[in-house]
Amino acid sequence: MAQNVKPDDRRDIGEMRAEAQAGVSLRRLAAALLVFYLVAGILNGRHLYEAAERRPYGRVRDIWLAALAPARSLSVALGADRFRAMLEHLRD
Repeated sequence: MAQNVKPDDRRDIGEMRAEAQAGVSLRRLAAALLVFYLVAGILNGRHLYEAAERRPYGRVRDIWLAALAPARSLSVALGADRFRAMLEHLRD
């Protein structure tokens, strides 16, 4: 048996959430993304730097090495590279 559905009730869930302001603010979304990429950079800093070292010599390689040196240093200093290795070992 079909229900009587009003045209207003067939709106997209996104539209209804937007009207109710039930979504996440842009500021909170940006903060969450920033935290995610910082943590990912720290966990992968040493490996990203090693991948940059394998690039062909040239200006692009130098830029990558300079940009990733702080992430590598922080990763090694905090032991995050060992934490990543432990997580990889659990996955295998």
